[in-house]
Amino acid sequence: MPWSPLCCRLAATLSCLLGACAQAETELPAAGSTDDPHWHALTDGTAWRHASAEDDPLQAHRPSAIVCSPRPWHAVAEGIEVDTSECNYVHLTTELAADVGVGDPVAVDVWWNALASVEPAEGHLALFIGGQRIWETHVEIPGPADSRRFEFPAPFPAYAGEDVTFHLHNHGFNTWTLARFAVLNDEEPGNL
Repeated sequence: MPWSPLCCRLAATLSCLLGACAQAETELPAAGSTDDPHWHALTDGTAWRHASAEDDPLQAHRPSAIVCSPRPWHAVAEGIEVDTSECNYVHLTTELAADVGVGDPVAVDVWWNALASVEPAEGHLALFIGGQRIWETHVEIPGPADSRRFEFPAPFPAYAGEDVTFHLHNHGFNTWTLARFAVLNDEEPGNL
């Protein structure tokens, strides 16, 4: 019998209560934290919105039927948390908040609660700027709660105001957080 959304949420909550989430969060310094003021957010957690199907850079991943509540995500600081029990395929967009040069250090911070699925599957998260993939990762499901930081040089230039697309699909009812998408800026804070 498949897990119900309530069971999956209870399992994720229990995992956090047992320390998996707290441990994951303390191991991951957030880009842009007050400890390092040189990381600057490239997106605003409150500005994400559903993107049109025509603008989806991963058309081949779209299921034949997409079932979503009006807003299966909510802002968390500079990022967003998405509940896949409320949406089986997530394709969101916002505007890039700052220019990014080729080679500029970029960071993506993500975390998730325990990932539940009756059958083995894979979660796929990706970010695009102007239709070009800048980052992606694949996560095995089922799996434990985890947090990860990805730091890499920007492979192409991008300019403030360009469309940023967040892609997420998985199998099961899980909670994923895109905590931060940021660029390293060596200028002194206050001079920006």
